[in-house]
Amino acid sequence: PICLMCAELHHANCHRDRLAGELVARGRRVVHLRADREAGDAHPQPAVPRWRAVPHAELRGQFTVECFISEAEEAAILAVVDDDSENPWKASTFNGKHRGKCWGVGTDLRRRTFSEPTHAMPDAFLPIIRRMRALDALRDFRPNEANAIEYVRSRGDSLGAHCDDRQLSGKILVNLCLAGSATMTYTRDQGSGAASYRAALPRRGLQIQSGEVRYNYQHGIQNRDFDDDRRVSITFRDNKYAGHHV
Repeated sequence: PICLMCAELHHANCHRDRLAGELVARGRRVVHLRADREAGDAHPQPAVPRWRAVPHAELRGQFTVECFISEAEEAAILAVVDDDSENPWKASTFNGKHRGKCWGVGTDLRRRTFSEPTHAMPDAFLPIIRRMRALDALRDFRPNEANAIEYVRSRGDSLGAHCDDRQLSGKILVNLCLAGSATMTYTRDQGSGAASYRAALPRRGLQIQSGEVRYNYQHGIQNRDFDDDRRVSITFRDNKYAGHHV
């Protein structure tokens, strides 16, 4: 069978089985959708979706992938993230006011050190990460760290302009946009008066930062640039630590 939610050709690889167990344990109803490819009178098989990383017109190394996950996948991921009592949301003012949580290898930017994971990468993330590698720009991307940030516009949240650590955080940053859309502002890292550019971050889309935009630009989101009251972003990194890549 083929899983209609994740395009896995083999049912044994289907993330819905693992994810279903997590959600049912939390009292949620799960419907597993699949089609039988072996039946002689099979219905027409859905085309395996293909995704395209669209480059920004002016920002070299910035790509956007629209509709990277389905509405059902978004709801399932948000349920796992929001309902994780062992790894609750925590208020933060680092690079702007928000709530956040992390999985995978820990990065201490002040001490310039890494630590073994306190919370493993959730199973719900694994099929999304595998799907990322279907994109040419992410063919070899194997993250070992993920952090989620929740922004609430009515709470005054924002993302302060910054560049993720150039030595520790890896060559590529991949951001999954959930619950709401936003517009990110990029400013060339040359002090005041530097050129700035805007990039739309669509809900259920993927953003890739690589090359020039990864190292030579700061990025941020002003409070007024959140299109919805709530937005959750999950950023995946392949940091410099030697293990726990998925």
